[in-house]
Amino acid sequence: MCKLYKQCRDYGSALFFYNRFHILGDSAYPCMSWLLPPYKKPAGGDLGASERRYNYHHSSTRTVIENAFALLKGRWARLKYVYVRDVGKVSDIVIAACVLHNFCIINHDTDWDDVYEEDGRIHMAVQRIDANYDRVESYEGRIKMDNIRRVL
Repeated sequence: MCKLYKQCRDYGSALFFYNRFHILGDSAYPCMSWLLPPYKKPAGGDLGASERRYNYHHSSTRTVIENAFALLKGRWARLKYVYVRDVGKVSDIVIAACVLHNFCIINHDTDWDDVYEEDGRIHMAVQRIDANYDRVESYEGRIKMDNIRRVL
């Protein structure tokens, strides 16, 4: 189980997300007010048009974010091991890495480890950890997800 998920579960998400922000997770995660996964297909049924549209935007957003982080972690390997409790500091670290990354690109320094482009997509040699997450969802998370779906 990832450290952030465990800490939010044990100590509450307000410490990290101030009850205003959320992150996008894959379908292995439960729906929480701070963690929004895609909609799952109901047993024996299909998703409605608005759920499919939500999942499309969810997946598109996650792909862009994952590609950006793959580039940053490929160039700045230390980002694979950053442990910070304050969301503000995490933002500062990511912004600093982006600024440095853009500086390197402007100066034609495009050599980084374990990152490659194939079929127009960015790939990185990563090790996925199969985690067993609690499947207890929160009512607030489902309301938030449904509200976003309605706006889309």
